[in-house]
Amino acid sequence: MKRKIRLFLASMILATMGVSQGAEATDQDDVLRLQESGEILPLPTILRNAQAIQRGKLLEAEIRQENGVRIYELEIYGDDGRYYDLKFDARTGKLLKREVD
Repeated sequence: MKRKIRLFLASMILATMGVSQGAEATDQDDVLRLQESGEILPLPTILRNAQAIQRGKLLEAEIRQENGVRIYELEIYGDDGRYYDLKFDARTGKLLKREVD
């Protein structure tokens, strides 16, 4: 049962995030493996961090690797009507970059 819930959550993550070419996480099993091993945080954790920094609606999420670090990159349409790009360290959840488009 626990495995089914995790697979469902991994499916939901992949449904809401694009995985960049060249990234290690290319399917549900890879995302689940990375989460279970502690290499990345689940997307809902990152989304909570993002909403604490910038309230708004998630438009796009992707996970990729930059310089050996896995990054969650989120595009948010802010409550103020502007677009924001937020980058988080996928392992720690720390905000790495915040840009206004």
